Amino acid sequence: MAYRKFEEVKEEFNKLIEETAGEIGGEGAGRFKAALSHFSPLFIDITSDGWLWSDLEVGIEGSNIEVLSSVFAPSLVILYAVLTYAMQGTKALLIEDPEVQAHPSTSMFLGYLLTKLAMSDNTMRVITTTHNYEFLQGTLMAGEEAVDVYVFDRRNEGGSSRWLLTSGTMRQ
Repeated sequence: MAYRKFEEVKEEFNKLIEETAGEIGGEGAGRFKAALSHFSPLFIDITSDGWLWSDLEVGIEGSNIEVLSSVFAPSLVILYAVLTYAMQGTKALLIEDPEVQAHPSTSMFLGYLLTKLAMSDNTMRVITTTHNYEFLQGTLMAGEEAVDVYVFDRRNEGGSSRWLLTSGTMRQ
């Protein structure tokens, strides 16, 4: 069920890319599609036989991951998101900087995927921190539902520092 949901989100994201490219038109459309077409270098899964990986873009898979570079952190985020989605009952997925070291298109896809998963299951809550505009943009692209955003801003006024919290509902 979780993998099926992942495939649905991936297809929706690809449709959104095509629609947006159509609106852009010309050479810009080609550059836009090229930049967003490669969103996930690996999909990583744990099974009773150990770790398995799949390269969704070229259609190959393997096993026995010994050392996993931090470059593949977005793949682990996708794995955890899909596994959390498949769990029964109310659940929360808390991720610090899920897009760390990710290509901008992967960051955008992660925001999109996590938001779509949360929107499709009213028992799943996703809480993330980010410094990444593309990740936030992906969350806003996910649909008409509201995304709550909290912005912490450190100010130095009158020689003393203080933190300000701005909260709001953002819509695309």
